[in-house]
Amino acid sequence: MGDSVADTLAPGLERALADAGLGFLLSRAFPGFGFTSPWPGIVGGQPWPPAFEGWPEELSRQVEASDPDAVLVFAGGWDLVDRVVGDRTLVPFTPEWRAWYDGLLDDAVRRLSARGAVVYWLALPCDPRPDHDAANRRMDEVFSALAARWPGVVAHVPLDSFLCPGGAFSPTLPGPLGDAVDVWSPTLHLTEPGADLTGAWIVARMAPDWIASAGAAAP
Repeated sequence: MGDSVADTLAPGLERALADAGLGFLLSRAFPGFGFTSPWPGIVGGQPWPPAFEGWPEELSRQVEASDPDAVLVFAGGWDLVDRVVGDRTLVPFTPEWRAWYDGLLDDAVRRLSARGAVVYWLALPCDPRPDHDAANRRMDEVFSALAARWPGVVAHVPLDSFLCPGGAFSPTLPGPLGDAVDVWSPTLHLTEPGADLTGAWIVARMAPDWIASAGAAAP
């Protein structure tokens, strides 16, 4: 589940799971999704309309219907927008925002793991734009803390270790034949070959690495 980058990852992830003999139930990824999206935003000083008001209930419905063993989450980019909550404007990474946002993430995990799924929380990777890169790294600290709060439930997935060799953004990665593969589109969404590479990397490491780091089984 997640945003438009998650939507471009989903087909590659589905193919990688099929290659591993595992099933892919469904994708619930939508452009513009964020956990803070139901609240009006402010982008560049301009109002930003709310969206996805029913995401908590939708998560519960989907988990109840599909009873997944694992849920992969890629989201957070749209949560870097200032949001108007009641009579307050919450700015990302301030203490007030952090307390509010942690509560939203905890609610999402509670719903996603309600039937025993391990939740794989994919980190936001590095970005060629310095301001976005700095924000993504700070957001990853938030997600790492989320995993620490939910031992045995949430596994933190450091996508940087694959998508950002040497800690730097790279538009290409070596393909299966040793050739250079364009991983990112001009809009910084995964290309089809990029989704295949990333999906294969995730699936190859899910069981041996991250299930163990999450505590092997959800409560």
